[in-house]
Amino acid sequence: MKPSRLKFIESAHSTNVTFMESYPLYLENWETGTPFYAIYTNHQTEGKGLADNRWLSEPLKNLAFSALFRPPLPAQKQFIFNQYFAVAIRDLLAQYLPNPQIKWPNDIYVNEKKIAGILIHHLIQGEEIKATIAGVGININQIDFDPTLPNPISMALITNQLYDVDQIAHELAEKLDELYGLITNQEWDTIEKQYFQHFYRYLSLGNYKIGGQEMRGTIVGLSPYGQLLVQGEDGTLFTCNYKEVIFLPPHSTTEA
Repeated sequence: MKPSRLKFIESAHSTNVTFMESYPLYLENWETGTPFYAIYTNHQTEGKGLADNRWLSEPLKNLAFSALFRPPLPAQKQFIFNQYFAVAIRDLLAQYLPNPQIKWPNDIYVNEKKIAGILIHHLIQGEEIKATIAGVGININQIDFDPTLPNPISMALITNQLYDVDQIAHELAEKLDELYGLITNQEWDTIEKQYFQHFYRYLSLGNYKIGGQEMRGTIVGLSPYGQLLVQGEDGTLFTCNYKEVIFLPPHSTTEA
């Protein structure tokens, strides 16, 4: 990936919003052979999470990274892209940390705690994806977190080391570039296989709250549209959209 396609900005309200405001210009001037354009900062002031959630980050300590893609995918296959993006982030973190896992629908966990959050916007035109803006916030060097956050962790807290945020950003861009051939070559089964190899709680019994009821169940997969499939101990299969299921920790009724 050419360095000019990854740009550092000193601060941003939200790197995803920055692309939302400027993506038409990028699309008009897209350079042939470019898989994506990316920006990053270590000072994001109004980070966005899924739905109405916010991503809180201490200045200069963490990475906010967003990329603009034109994935050659039909709209009905948009979750394949989400899986690709999550796998790339997980693979990057696995170079530094023990066993990062992809937690549905948009987090990366290490040691049962959240180290990264993903936010993806697909811009649909007809039956095709016109463009995709994919962002991630990664906790890198932050030690102290807002006590209202349920379970944050950082690379520094896990390893007792500090990291170069710029280096992590460039390595993430390289990992996204490396794996993008799986999208362009329609190797969707390979993407799904890699995704489920590191899927949090996959095929293991866990505690959940679904429809307001606490239960024990097993994550058995995803629907074609990315909905979580949880099978209860009585065999009932639940198809869950975002916020229709709460992950509960073992032996607890507290939300995870």
